[in-house]
Amino acid sequence: MVQCVGSAVFSGFHQCRTLVRSILRNLGLIWISFFLLPLSSFLLLSALVYQQFFPKKPIWAADRKTILVSSLDTTKGLLLARAFYLAGHHVIGAGIYKNFSDALVPGRYSAAVSEYVFLPDPALFGGKERYADSLCYLIKTRRVDMWACVSGTHTALLDAFAKSHIEATTPCKVLQFPLNIVKQMDSKWDFIRLAKSLALDVPETLYITSQSEAVDFFADKLPPSVGGTFAPKQISDNKVRYVLRTTQVDELSGERQTDLYPLSTLQATRDSLAKLDIRPGNPWIIQEYIPGIEYRTHSLIVNGDVRAFAAAETSGMPLPFQALPPYTPAHAHMLQFTKTIAEELKRQSASNGQLSFDFILRDETQLINLVPINCSPRADTAIVLFSPDLLHLAQAYLSPILPKSSCLEKADFVEEDESEKISCPNRFAGPDGYYWSGNDLVVLLVVPLIKFLTFRITMGELIRSLKELARHVLFWKDAGWEVWDPLPWWWGYHVFWVVRLCECLVGDVRWGKINIATCEIDTSC
Repeated sequence: MVQCVGSAVFSGFHQCRTLVRSILRNLGLIWISFFLLPLSSFLLLSALVYQQFFPKKPIWAADRKTILVSSLDTTKGLLLARAFYLAGHHVIGAGIYKNFSDALVPGRYSAAVSEYVFLPDPALFGGKERYADSLCYLIKTRRVDMWACVSGTHTALLDAFAKSHIEATTPCKVLQFPLNIVKQMDSKWDFIRLAKSLALDVPETLYITSQSEAVDFFADKLPPSVGGTFAPKQISDNKVRYVLRTTQVDELSGERQTDLYPLSTLQATRDSLAKLDIRPGNPWIIQEYIPGIEYRTHSLIVNGDVRAFAAAETSGMPLPFQALPPYTPAHAHMLQFTKTIAEELKRQSASNGQLSFDFILRDETQLINLVPINCSPRADTAIVLFSPDLLHLAQAYLSPILPKSSCLEKADFVEEDESEKISCPNRFAGPDGYYWSGNDLVVLLVVPLIKFLTFRITMGELIRSLKELARHVLFWKDAGWEVWDPLPWWWGYHVFWVVRLCECLVGDVRWGKINIATCEIDTSC
């Protein structure tokens, strides 16, 4: 009885503490937004005045097309809309309406977007068929020539379903892989199997559907021990370590485990695995843990060929980005890997779409010993690396409907033969890197300052964080800011996110992480 009461009290205390922490997080970010409103408004007004004297106009396009761009709440969607606009084309935005904040997405107020259309939420109105029908109606009535599909983590399958419906009933071209390919590439296990079948280097990976399978696997990996325990150093010196991951993608890493297995004893390993939801309906993979530098790529595939490719070192963090120069061995290795996958997808009748991969450098002494750990059959935020060259990015994306565009001749290319031209971002033509001011303000200023004041970091660590913030502000570029199109940046930080955080407060949505580039909130923490 006493134990039950104690457990109930502890549970109530934990829930109360979580609630208070959630409220403080939301109110704190809202307060920061209001505190910086005068400075942001000054920058907005300055940019608007600058436009009056030095306007940036799109080029004249002889064959003007109407392009539909989805997910304008994301940086990648906004960047593509700006690219098509500057190339002289008519841009229409579209997005699913779920909450009031969805009506306030920053990209809706971009100078590049002439019209924004709301699509029904498939979970509430008619399912995926109603969603596809709504897109078809939009495409027919606006005479859309191409849909540059910018899918989110949880909408890629929905968009792939709509693609088949659209291309069967309209002449519109859709830059999205078919449904079967999206399912295959979205699954970590299916992707690893595909890469392995093509004789590509992949980490050791095991597919599991129960905790017992994982326990049996790790039991064979445990070194001989005395008294049932052994030192962590003994594991690292003698055995490969492993991580457990769900087979499906989660960009916010809510389901990406940080524990390294096996643990110090078989019982500890078994207890840890018991907390994971591993079952036939929710399979996981055991994957070899490879410590090393992480890279992320973005590629555009047209007719089975790579037409645009960018790579960046990420150090395991989703933001920020620095372009990897095209002449480096790592860049060449990842590009060749992407080409091999693209050729295989073309063989499976999947010719047009966007692919992004995560790689880890297995051995820093061998700059081409990179292994893939994840694939996303959708546009990646690394596309911001093309910001200095939006015209050529637009031409690469328009190549399915404008295959003989002459603008590509002026782009920055990696050329391997006369018939193949791949547009890559020029590291030396733009800023040193790309950051998100809202993300850096919290990660590099607010959080370190709070930790310093609560004696969790030293003065030296705080100064290093402030130096990194200063370096970004002085030498890098905010990925969402453009002098000729400043309103989405201002609107996002002072309207959209304020409303979304208020929705979290009212709806008691307790989040752990926010990806400001994709506007995704992780509620699994």
